[in-house]
Amino acid sequence: MEAILYQTTSNNAVKCAMCAHRCVIPEGKRGICGVRENQMESQ
Repeated sequence: MEAILYQTTSNNAVKCAMCAHRCVIPEGKRGICGVRENQMESQ
């Protein structure tokens, strides 16, 4: 399921808006709070 409250950035990273940290999460990693993980969709 695709998440909400995020923006895509360059290099397949996402900017999370779930908490005040506003992490920029590289592909395959998690944000500081652990709520969001950047997983690329298999096609």
